[in-house]
Parts: sequence; C-alpha cells; structure tokens
Amino acid sequence: MVGWLLTIVYHTSFDFTGLYCHHPRGQRVSRLARGESTKRSQINAETLTAVLRERGIEHLAGTDAEELWLIADGSDLRKPYASEMTYLMQVLDLKKKKKLPGYRTMNVIGVVPSRRGILYHRLFSSKEEEFLSESKEVQWALETVS
Repeated sequence: MVGWLLTIVYHTSFDFTGLYCHHPRGQRVSRLARGESTKRSQINAETLTAVLRERGIEHLAGTDAEELWLIADGSDLRKPYASEMTYLMQVLDLKKKKKLPGYRTMNVIGVVPSRRGILYHRLFSSKEEEFLSESKEVQWALETVS
C-alpha cells in the first residue's frame, strides 16, 4: 500500500509546495509505516482550501475570456456510519426521506471556456459553536469570491 500511495503522490500534477515541510520522498510514509513517527501533518482544511483557491484564480486568470461564470453549490456530505466525529448534524439521505449524520458544504467554482477552478469551499455544521446560519455561510462564500 505504501508503494501505491507513493506512486500516486509522485505522479500527481498538483504541486504541494507550501503545504508540508520538505523531506526526501517517502521518508514520512516509511517512518509512519515502521511506527517511528507520530508527528501529524501541517496540512489543515484552511491551508489546503487557500492553496486550491489561489491555484484556481491563477488558472482562470491565464485566459483571455471576457466572462467568468460562478457556480455556487450547497450540498450535504452524508456520514451514515459516523457517530464520534465532531459537530455531526442531521442531513437528509438522497431520497430525502430519512435523516443521517453528516455535514453541509458550500462550494463555488469559477468557469471560463475550457477552464474551471475552485474558488471557495467550506464544510460546516449547525452544531459548531460559531455557526450563525446557512444564509450567513452563503453570504460569506459570495463575499469571498466577489
């Protein structure tokens, strides 16, 4: 499995610069597999989302398109077997008949002819202490991308 993971990471076109400390390829995975390291990654949701947003803006700016279309999508992330995850809330299943544990997401992508990029992503729950309302989440997404 470690070899498979390293192959995927090695062949990906995504540049992870700035998301982690530079170490020889595979050193962290090897140490983790041998049980020699318990150090957690420095990657967190905010850092990763910021990098993806920056890359999306750069990708979309590299065109001479006259219009940029924004697509906002609020979705449910269902976790039907989860019970111990923090701030789980109730979301509807795909048939909209039964409630399941999960989260809400708000995503905004930018689209120009032949290109697209993620401009905003946030996973949230009504159970979070700082949660105000879903309308506020939508407002923050629109303010972020405008």
